[in-house]
Amino acid sequence: MKKFVAALAVFMAALAVLTVFGASSEAAVRNFEHFSIDVPPRWEVNEDGETVTFLTPDESAALTVSVFENEDSDHITGLAKGLREGLDGKNPGRWGYVHTFQFETEGIACRAAVASYEMVVFITVTGRHGDIDRMIGSLGTTALSETDLAQLKWVMSAQRGDAAAELRAFVGSSFPPPDFLTPEQQELYLNARNAYIGFRGMSVGDFYQRLGYHEDGYHEDGERVTVGGNEYYYLASGALSDWEEFRAYITSLFTEEFFDRLVGDDDFPSYYNYNGVVAYIDADRGSYINWTGDPDTFEIVSSADSEIVFNVIGHYARDYYDYPENKEENAYTEDYPIRMVRTPAGWRFSEFAITY
Repeated sequence: MKKFVAALAVFMAALAVLTVFGASSEAAVRNFEHFSIDVPPRWEVNEDGETVTFLTPDESAALTVSVFENEDSDHITGLAKGLREGLDGKNPGRWGYVHTFQFETEGIACRAAVASYEMVVFITVTGRHGDIDRMIGSLGTTALSETDLAQLKWVMSAQRGDAAAELRAFVGSSFPPPDFLTPEQQELYLNARNAYIGFRGMSVGDFYQRLGYHEDGYHEDGERVTVGGNEYYYLASGALSDWEEFRAYITSLFTEEFFDRLVGDDDFPSYYNYNGVVAYIDADRGSYINWTGDPDTFEIVSSADSEIVFNVIGHYARDYYDYPENKEENAYTEDYPIRMVRTPAGWRFSEFAITY
């Protein structure tokens, strides 16, 4: 890792004079070992081991994409910290499973983001150019989950509209976020919802798979353990297996107090700190049988600088099997409160709900 960071720092320092912006142009898809990306004509492309650098024709800006193995199986928090410290970075941030920071090279501001799933993906943007957003938006790789890749594009995009739409599509197109929230708050909502279903006995989605639960319904490499006399717990073996990493991620979405409520009581916790490893219960409750599957709707209750309260509205049928033919007679709704509070670390959910 240190060798990689040092090599990257040397290259970035070699970008001597950077101005801003440039003309857009048609792009062609370029395929590399671990990713593909659209590259505009006349851009210079340099491959150096794990790192590919894309430089504008007038040297006004640069984009680097690095994809490499996580040889030491470091957790993403440690990886991000190592990269940030290696580049003397500042302003660390976390958006879902993606970590961000800023650094400078020759006095020029740079942005960076790192995510890890099958492999580590590290992106930096130096300077400014109109084509870079389009290049990031075109990035394709199997090194990350679809959610992580969409998240990475979102946080690195200067124009976040398209990237946010892509993120919503991956997290769940049937569950759009409230339109009265800001883009950042919408993204927080999507990630919170993605995680929250794992606390409500639903073994679906990217979050649950990160514990080691395979999408086909089995526990990958999970050791079975007993918690409080209950034998149906598994030790997480995925990217969120470390308890502190797990807690840090959940509390980047929810308040500390709500985290304690989510984990559950001492007798029958949904997640348990088993000697520093996440133990999770093997349970799946299914969904509410009267739920129609129609998209949620929302109703704002109050909005202030320090707190936002709204209801998520679920759509249900009194007679589910007769619902398609007689929607008006069968349809009804139920409201569930959600509360966002502004903390010193940013917005967090202190109350949350799903509708099914």
